[in-house]
Amino acid sequence: MKELFYFDCNATYGPHPGKHREARWTLEHLLEDLDLAGIAGALVQHEQGMHGDPLLANRTLINDIQPHRKRLFPCWAAFPGGHGFPDGRTFARQLKDHDVRAVRLAPDLFGLPPTESRWGDLRDALVAEGILVIMTIDRQCGDFRTIDAMLRLFQDGNTLLTGHCWHHWQAVEHLMAEHPRLHIEFSTFQANRAVEYFAERFGADRCLFGTGLMGKAP
Repeated sequence: MKELFYFDCNATYGPHPGKHREARWTLEHLLEDLDLAGIAGALVQHEQGMHGDPLLANRTLINDIQPHRKRLFPCWAAFPGGHGFPDGRTFARQLKDHDVRAVRLAPDLFGLPPTESRWGDLRDALVAEGILVIMTIDRQCGDFRTIDAMLRLFQDGNTLLTGHCWHHWQAVEHLMAEHPRLHIEFSTFQANRAVEYFAERFGADRCLFGTGLMGKAP
């Protein structure tokens, strides 16, 4: 039987607000956990991309993982242009320069409206380059109407939803039915037989393996 290789589509490292003093959070901790679980590679983001300066976090990520680029693949935090963040075309050129093939958006976390005027420039640049767009639903204050509107804006590119929980089943099923290029992972969506159900209904190719590291055990 051919050996299986596991690739984690949802891993982060780095300090973050509210981190327990004994929590594992360093890049070395991440690599140790990947080894422990037998995971071959991972798409990785720096925690500060969603909690601090995203541009600094993106640069830090590239520098930190440079010795591990055959195993760790960068995911950058992305925002619409303005307030110090580059316009879509410039940002896409930076992605290409550093071989970054995925970005994460969190419109709920920052209260950004899901409108064409706000996201259109960035959307066009990311879709043109074939960049995977990861959207995270905030478990405390997340609004699936915002996610739905964002997915409609990004409908011409591949997207991945993270952060959804077992009690979001109906909302996730609706989004998967409405958006044929949407993918999901199950690190937080640990509902009974969710993997089997969604793989059968929407195809296993839209159901990805993610651990939620470092916030969860792989």
